[in-house]
Amino acid sequence: MRIQTVYKDGVLKPVKPLRLKRQMVTISIPDEDIAEEAQLESNKTAFEPYTLSSEARAYAESLVARLTAVRERPFAAGKREITEKQQERWEAFDLRAALREEEGRPE
Repeated sequence: MRIQTVYKDGVLKPVKPLRLKRQMVTISIPDEDIAEEAQLESNKTAFEPYTLSSEARAYAESLVARLTAVRERPFAAGKREITEKQQERWEAFDLRAALREEEGRPE
């Protein structure tokens, strides 16, 4: 099947609505229709296609750095003991679930 699309801000959008059976499909684009890599990278940043102020961009970059640090941090070894207050909360959740089940309400 051939469809016509519009390319804008890194997104291909069909000219006419298209219903697909799957969310991901493979498309073929002729090499002569693809811009050279150097031209694409000249104005490209991690936050394209958004136009951010320098302050917002710096904040977004700091959030990305924090997220990366969290993702790369190793898990704590062994089980941690829960506090008395945490135990009380778990018991309260269990009690609430039991009451809802008795009343025939979903959790």
